[in-house]
Formats: sequence, structure tokens, C-alpha cells
Amino acid sequence: KKILLSLSVSLLVGTAFSQQRMVLTESFSQASCGPCASQNPALEALMAANPTKVVAVKYQVSWPGVDPMYSCNTGDPTSRVNYYGITGVPAVRLGNMLSSNPASITQANLDDNIANLPSNWYYNINTTINGSTLVVTGSVRGKSTQANTDNKLWLYLVEDPINYATAPGTNGE
Repeated sequence: KKILLSLSVSLLVGTAFSQQRMVLTESFSQASCGPCASQNPALEALMAANPTKVVAVKYQVSWPGVDPMYSCNTGDPTSRVNYYGITGVPAVRLGNMLSSNPASITQANLDDNIANLPSNWYYNINTTINGSTLVVTGSVRGKSTQANTDNKLWLYLVEDPINYATAPGTNGE
């Protein structure tokens, strides 16, 4: 019985440290950007087809025209644009791979290059929402499976898509 218990614990620990990676996709777009409107639908379809592999975060930027979503929140998009050095839209950051446009992100990028790689970290994340008021509390515990001196932890709270009755910019999205 002790051998069986030890084997079960070993399998549990081994499984905990071999979790499939959830790929963070950060896309940069703008409501008055023509190329954004033509390239974003393919990226949206790819993200929708991979809910167990991809978490999408979207930033609306201040150029090339008017975008009310950017006007409502200038700090977060500007911070990420500066962090990555984004100089034009549409642009996508997929894990550690930067693409100049959404059209170049493929299923193979998700499967072969990123999502099927074992994660170097194991996280235990718990959140709760209290009633009709959005109060999010949580805890994150991480444990590295290998020595790494360049670790960063980014926490995101992603809201459901914001829909307008009519497109707020000039590109029809």
C-alpha cells in the first residue's frame, strides 16, 4: 500500500509540473484602422477555435484615427505598446513570438511552437466575484520547474467583448 501511495503522489506531482501552456495572445488594433478590419476576423476565428490553448487580451491604440475604447482607457494600452515597442497596427504578440500582423498567426504556431510545450511554472489561481459588484480576490502560487532568472508574472482581468450598436470608428469593426 505504501508503494501504491508513493506512486500516486509521484504521478500527481509529475502531472502538476507538466501542465499544458495557455498561450497569452496580446493583440493591438484600432477602430479606424483599415488593415485591422481585414486581418482581425481570421485571428478571432483562430482564438475561438482554441479556447483551451489561448487567452486573448486586446488593446485599442490611439492611432491612426478615432477609437472610443482607447479614449476610455489610455494607460493600459499605452503601457503595453511601450513595453513591446509596437509601432503599427494591427500587431499581435503571441507568447514569446511577435507577429507584425494577425494574418500570420496559424494553428501550427499554437500547436507546434507554443501550446504543446510543457510549462516551466505551475500556478494555482483562485478567484471569486461577490454579488453584482465586481470584487475580485485571488491568490497565485507559483513554483518553477527549472532554474530561471528572468521570470515575470503578469495578471490580467479580461472583460467580455464590448459591443456597439454601430461601429465606433471608420473601419466597420
